[in-house]
Amino acid sequence: MTTEANDVQVAPVVEGQPVEKPVEKKSGPDITIDPKAPAPKVDTAEAVEFAETGDPKLDLALGFFGRNGLDADHDAIKAAVNGDFSLLEAYLDEKNVPGWRSYVGLAKEAHANAVKQAQEADAKVTDAVSKTLEQFGYTNEQWGEAIQWVRAESPEDVPEINKLLSSGPLGARAITAFILSNHREASGTEFTPRAKAVKDEAGANTGAPRQELQPISKAEFGKEAEKLARSLGPDYLHSREYQQLRQRAGIGRR
Repeated sequence: MTTEANDVQVAPVVEGQPVEKPVEKKSGPDITIDPKAPAPKVDTAEAVEFAETGDPKLDLALGFFGRNGLDADHDAIKAAVNGDFSLLEAYLDEKNVPGWRSYVGLAKEAHANAVKQAQEADAKVTDAVSKTLEQFGYTNEQWGEAIQWVRAESPEDVPEINKLLSSGPLGARAITAFILSNHREASGTEFTPRAKAVKDEAGANTGAPRQELQPISKAEFGKEAEKLARSLGPDYLHSREYQQLRQRAGIGRR
């Protein structure tokens, strides 16, 4: 039998040999997981504990931030301390941490409250200094001159003076009076207080031996003057105890 030219040639099937079936491809994306592929990265940051601040809202927020690996040295926390919460919000949003907005809100409230309290404290200190300047007859410009004089004469006392100025109204009044007393004595200008709490004859010899007064530093003078202000009130500047403090600190000596 002859085969036509257009007949299809079929390969003979050998007995006992399996016939390979074509692989049927499934439609859709390939979801096969390559066993050699690296596992997804997991954030293994350890929890951080913050010291208690005394503000319940802030402590709650810091606890949340610490549990999510943020410590005091993290740039987001440093920025938040200065009132910029954008880095903190971006970090927590990227991590998709549940509930982060509520905790950032608590931190913002705590920061706003701290700023308000600091402003109120500064206002009280400013008022205390202003009243002391008025009592001594100093203008703001003369106060600036007195500050410059202290910096030049006693630079080692500047840190302690700044501490007293920021310690509260009483400390601010005490150290301001100390600075003005020294500046007035050094400039040679006579200071006449508004009222005299000590009589002229109080320093006269009564026959009793005079007690030797132990000298104190300027920093110690500021602390002791603050104690007098707390115990005697605004008129402590005219008291005998304050005059003795001036002597012990060497105020008025040439």
